Amino acid sequence: MNKKLSSLIACMMLSSMNLSAQVDTQDIGSASIEPPAAAVDGEQFKIDVSADFIGAAKVEKSCLSGHVTFATGQVEVNGIFYYDPCYKEGAAAAIAYQQTYLDWNKNPYFSQRNYETLSLILSTYTERLFDWQWRAQISINFDDLPYWNFGEYMNYDMLAWGRYEWSECVGVHIGFFAQTGMKMDRVYPIVGFDWQINEAWKLNLVYPVNISAVYTINPEWTVALAARFIDQRHRTKEDEPVPEAVWHYQGCGGELAINYLPTKTLSFNLHAGCFAGGHLAIYTHHYHRLERLRDGAAPYAGGEIVYHF
Repeated sequence: MNKKLSSLIACMMLSSMNLSAQVDTQDIGSASIEPPAAAVDGEQFKIDVSADFIGAAKVEKSCLSGHVTFATGQVEVNGIFYYDPCYKEGAAAAIAYQQTYLDWNKNPYFSQRNYETLSLILSTYTERLFDWQWRAQISINFDDLPYWNFGEYMNYDMLAWGRYEWSECVGVHIGFFAQTGMKMDRVYPIVGFDWQINEAWKLNLVYPVNISAVYTINPEWTVALAARFIDQRHRTKEDEPVPEAVWHYQGCGGELAINYLPTKTLSFNLHAGCFAGGHLAIYTHHYHRLERLRDGAAPYAGGEIVYHF
């Protein structure tokens, strides 16, 4: 048995073990395991501005009614403080500010709709291991910014993600994404592959971080059919009918995305599609579930601007 075949079997075994621990569909965004473009091109800092909006989705439950509307926007400033071009190895730190809007118009548990989050992020990347790329990241999130109650409102996200170069055109992915804090602990597998079919087409089937078919028109323009996953959790304020309640919203949709790269340091993304439906779970302060809603399909749209300097 050759070296690459044995490595692939090991990857598949590990992936099947992770899938048995799967909790539910979730996402950390449309992510890439490639080295940061700023590190390759020499720029040290990056500003990333993104936003998404989901239209009113009807609650699909006989004893409850109403609609759920969701929106989120984020500004992130990222700086690379270490990079070794020999190993394509580096480390970066970032600070991100996020605003989230969630409105269930028949909500009896809380009236708060807007949530502010500040995140401190440390990430690393390396190709030191033969035929492997590895990415790791930890994010410390401070929810409900005006009150700064760290004990009740802090949570953490952790990522470990590896890609094995099976061939020049195929890569195998393994890893995990974990969430902890607010008594809401979850671990999700990262598993799948990417395939560069030809110069124009690339297929990414890496659950849950990148599921897409990308067509390259030219070096400046690409289009993609992609899946988008939403997964957010927040704690409400103390003066709500259910004080310091925790809600968790997750779901998925399909989209058409257009990417424009006018220069090596500036890129734009616009996307629109249909949100297939999601779940909104509401818990007490001590994480006893009060409600779990399912909402229906709704249109959504969003965009992103990234600038390196």
